[in-house]
Amino acid sequence: EPRVLLTSSLLSSSFEKKLHDFRDKKILDISENEVKQLTLKRAAGTLVLVRKGDEWFIDKPKPYRADQAEVQGILASLSSMFARDFVDTSRLDLKRYGLDRPFLQIELDTAEKGQREILFGDRSQGNDEIYVTMHPGGTVYRVLESVLKSFDKNLTALRDKQILSFAQDKVAKLQIDRAPDESIVLVKTSDGEWAQGASKTEKPQQ
Repeated sequence: EPRVLLTSSLLSSSFEKKLHDFRDKKILDISENEVKQLTLKRAAGTLVLVRKGDEWFIDKPKPYRADQAEVQGILASLSSMFARDFVDTSRLDLKRYGLDRPFLQIELDTAEKGQREILFGDRSQGNDEIYVTMHPGGTVYRVLESVLKSFDKNLTALRDKQILSFAQDKVAKLQIDRAPDESIVLVKTSDGEWAQGASKTEKPQQ
């Protein structure tokens, strides 16, 4: 149109975009509930975790019950991991970025999307970033080095640390033996309260 209009100078900043601004910075597009098996490969060894129903268990190096919060934390960090920058290259040179012998390698097995593999390589010179890529793939990302704290877990960190796992509301009787001749027995009454011994005459602290 022949008219010339005057508007706020702030509008121009909405259109001053570079290629980096338009690129998708989310590295792994996957839901936590899709993952059926999680494998962590480090120089110290390999850890394999499998989902059975709604719970996670360590399968290798030995079978143990896993710390559910730790595993969910790893999956949440993976699904929310974003690239700070991209390394544009015509040919993926894994050795150049330390990805041929990655510091950490994570494999995810899903029922719908198959296997996904994430490689963590060398530290980027001059900043606090490391190189990451999806394999097979072609894009090399730079992410904050601090994200490794969420993934670099050993066997002790991933094992369930709860000594006795049970539902408190399902317990009907509790017996405490403090000495060979001293024993305290607590039983739950029909109204859900605790009473001492079979007589239920003394009401313990709830």
